[in-house]
Amino acid sequence: MELKGSFKDNIFIFEEYKIGNQKTEEGRQWCYKSAELTLKKEGDKFKLDGPWTGYVPYLGQNTPASLVHSP
Repeated sequence: MELKGSFKDNIFIFEEYKIGNQKTEEGRQWCYKSAELTLKKEGDKFKLDGPWTGYVPYLGQNTPASLVHSP
């Protein structure tokens, strides 16, 4: 996956524009995601948290969801 994004005031905004290996199960396709994630600190750990949306070429927009990433 390749994405472009920016980080400002604890907000990470990104958009995927290329998916490298697009192998999927039959009848499925990858979606290109975009999100506005907030950097949060919980104790001594950080996480990115927020909503994302996706777009599948030829099918349109996916159902939005929420994303949490912590290392």
